[in-house]
Amino acid sequence: MNTVDLSHAQIHLSKNDIVMQQIVGKIGNVTLTRSSAPHFSLVKTIISQQLSSKAASTIGKRFDNKFGKDISLILNSNESEFREVGISSAKTRYIREILSHYNENLFFWNNLDDFDDTQIKETLIKIKGVGNWSLDMFMIFSIGRLSIFPWTDTGIKNAIVKFYPEDYHQNIEKLIIKWKPYESVACMYLWKALDQGLPSPI
Repeated sequence: MNTVDLSHAQIHLSKNDIVMQQIVGKIGNVTLTRSSAPHFSLVKTIISQQLSSKAASTIGKRFDNKFGKDISLILNSNESEFREVGISSAKTRYIREILSHYNENLFFWNNLDDFDDTQIKETLIKIKGVGNWSLDMFMIFSIGRLSIFPWTDTGIKNAIVKFYPEDYHQNIEKLIIKWKPYESVACMYLWKALDQGLPSPI
C-alpha cells in the first residue's frame, strides 16, 4: 500500500470553494492509501454493500480469517462456507465473478496505472454485481483516483444539502467544476464532515 499526496488537492479545494475551505480547516488532513491488492479491495467493497460500517468490518474480518487471499480456495468453496461468515448467495456469486475476472485479465489488474478512469470503469462495470456505487468507492479508496464523483451516494447528496446554499442542491455540476480535478478528495471531506457532525452552516 502507498499513501497518496493530497496536499495539492487541499490547497485547490480551499482556494476554489469557501465552504470546502472551512471544512478543510476544521477537519485537517485526510488520508488516502492505495491498495496493493485491488482485486481483493473490490471484493471488500462488494461485501460492504448495503451494510453499516461496523457490520461490513465484522464480516470482512470473518472472510479474511476463513479464506485469506487464496483465490483458488474462494472460487472452489461452496456457498454454505460463505454463509458461515455472513455473505449472501448473491454476494458470493459477485465475489467469484471478480476473482475470475482477475485470473483471466492479469495484465489489466497488474497495470491499472496505465489505464485512465474511463477505461477502468468501462472494464469493471461489466462484472456482474459491480455497480456504479461500488465502482466509485473502489476508484477512490482502493486505487486512489482523485477525480471521481459518486453520483449515487446518498451521503454526498445529504452533505451538499446540509452544507451548501440551495442553488447548488439541484445543480451539483457547479460544485464539481470548482472541485475538479479533486472531486474524490472533496467527497472525502464531505463524508468526514457528516461523520463528525459539523454544524451547518460551517
